Amino acid sequence: KLLEFLIIYFPIFFFLRSFTLNSILVIISIIFIYIFIKNKLNLLKNNINKLFFLFIIYLSASQLFIYDDYNFFFKSLFLIKFFFLINATVFVWSNISFKKLEQKLKYLNYTFIIFIIDIYYQYIFKENILGFPGGFCSGTNGECFRFSGIFGNELIAGAYISIVVVTLYISTILIKKNFFNYLIPIILLITVFLTGERTALIFTLIFVTLFYAITFKDVKNKFKFLSIFFFSLYLSFNFFFTETSKKRFFQNTISDLNLINHDLRNLTFYEKLRFTPWGLHYNASILMIMDKPIFGNGFKSFRHKCGNYNYLMNTYDNDGIAKSSGFKVCTTHPHQFHLEIITDSGFLGYFIFLSLIIYYLKNFYILTNKLENKYHILIFLYLLILIFFPRPTGSIFSTTFGSMFWYALSTLYGSVVFFQKNKKIIKNNKN
Repeated sequence: KLLEFLIIYFPIFFFLRSFTLNSILVIISIIFIYIFIKNKLNLLKNNINKLFFLFIIYLSASQLFIYDDYNFFFKSLFLIKFFFLINATVFVWSNISFKKLEQKLKYLNYTFIIFIIDIYYQYIFKENILGFPGGFCSGTNGECFRFSGIFGNELIAGAYISIVVVTLYISTILIKKNFFNYLIPIILLITVFLTGERTALIFTLIFVTLFYAITFKDVKNKFKFLSIFFFSLYLSFNFFFTETSKKRFFQNTISDLNLINHDLRNLTFYEKLRFTPWGLHYNASILMIMDKPIFGNGFKSFRHKCGNYNYLMNTYDNDGIAKSSGFKVCTTHPHQFHLEIITDSGFLGYFIFLSLIIYYLKNFYILTNKLENKYHILIFLYLLILIFFPRPTGSIFSTTFGSMFWYALSTLYGSVVFFQKNKKIIKNNKN
């Protein structure tokens, strides 16, 4: 019962910061270890778990034997928390009763509603109900470009909605039919726009487009809802969003891409992209990979070695004049989790990770293909863009983004298993 509570309500613990989230992951791990010992479960009987376990062991062993670093050896071992999170999540979704899950999802959705309303409140009044201000605020006129509600100065509300909330939404529409299900994607998209997170907005827009394209096969209904969808966006953009929000997504984006940087006007478009914040991180990552392509540079190595590539911030134009991007190479991680894995563990580690993902997708496709549900294509495509869509991301080795990523994958898998086991009940309930 405690494991059911912690897994289904796990999204709520993101609001309480990394320390609480780590503590919950430890508790989940301990409870699940007790359960699988008591029930004599064999976690390594499937290839997904074998590869995940191998990936963690490889990453940890490389710290000990290749880099002789005991500090990062113990830190990398703690990634085992994600191994237990995945298995515990699938276990709970596979064994929970329909009535219990329906009740718990209802309360969880109430939490999401309060969270979203709080973001609107913060957007309008410049602080949320707990007094947290917006982020990226101007000192002159008090305008803020980012809003994260209860997350406070952790500006991850958009990522949280586009990954965690969307995942639970997909799981809910699998088991419960409701007219409001057709309106929720629009609300989520508008909310992500308010947060000011550009990557999350693109990601959510792709999901919403896929949702309406797959949901309404009839051309007439598809046209009707798409018309409502775009009309809602038009009204929101013109009458609700402030000039600050529009500036964030248009003027600031153009500025970050160096398209209006007069100091770089003599550079090619590709060279300008290299001078963006992401271009600098990615270039440094690629150079680090080239330096140690097989075994990588070690766990969370980017933050320690990025200073060696500060020269990437400067270049010379065709006239021989020195140019500087104005952005920094160094940060805590490369902001792209595929690059991060290769940078830290090399192509050998990435091969293990990719094998894990391929096995997961293969099993998931076989499972969803058996669904008598129109959303099986939506779920699979959402997974593909979550894993492979090229975009800036958080660190997959961090508590927050790592938990979002693995919880999403395991929840979607578990929800499909749950649907298969409760197909008759769900069908009768929808009718």
